[in-house]
Amino acid sequence: MSTLNSDSMNELLRDLAINHHVVISRDDPIMMLTTIQKHMLKELLEAQQAALAEFQSRMEQMITSWSEDSRGKAQRIVNASLDASKRMLTENTEVISNSIAVEVGKVFDRRASEIERMMVEIRAEKKANYLLAVGFSGFALLIAVASFLLK
Repeated sequence: MSTLNSDSMNELLRDLAINHHVVISRDDPIMMLTTIQKHMLKELLEAQQAALAEFQSRMEQMITSWSEDSRGKAQRIVNASLDASKRMLTENTEVISNSIAVEVGKVFDRRASEIERMMVEIRAEKKANYLLAVGFSGFALLIAVASFLLK
C-alpha cells in the first residue's frame, strides 16, 4: 500500500523513467523510501510549525514586554517633563512676582515722595496763611485801637 496519491505516484514513476531510464513498478521495495520520506517530511513540517508557533509566541511576549517597558519609560519621561515644567513655572512666577513687587514699590515710593513734598508745601502755605492771618488780625487790632484812641 502506498501512501502517495495516485497522481503523485504516477508522476514519480514517470520522472524516474525519464531522468534515470529506470522503470520501477508500484510494488517495488524501493518505493518504501517515498513513504518513509513522506512521513519524515510530515514530521519535519510539524516540528517546523511547532517551532514557528513557539517563536511567534516568544516574539509576542517580547513585543508585549517591550511595549510595556516603552510605555513605562515614556510615562516617566512625561512625568519628568511635567515636573520640570512645574518647577520652571514656579521659578518664573516667583521671579515675575518679585519684579512686579519691586516696580510697585518704586511707584509707591515715588507717590509717597510726591505726597510728602505736597504735605511740606501745604504746611508751608498753612504756616504762611496763619502768619498772614495773625498779621492781619494784629493790623486790624492796631487799627481798632488807633481808631478808639483817636475818638
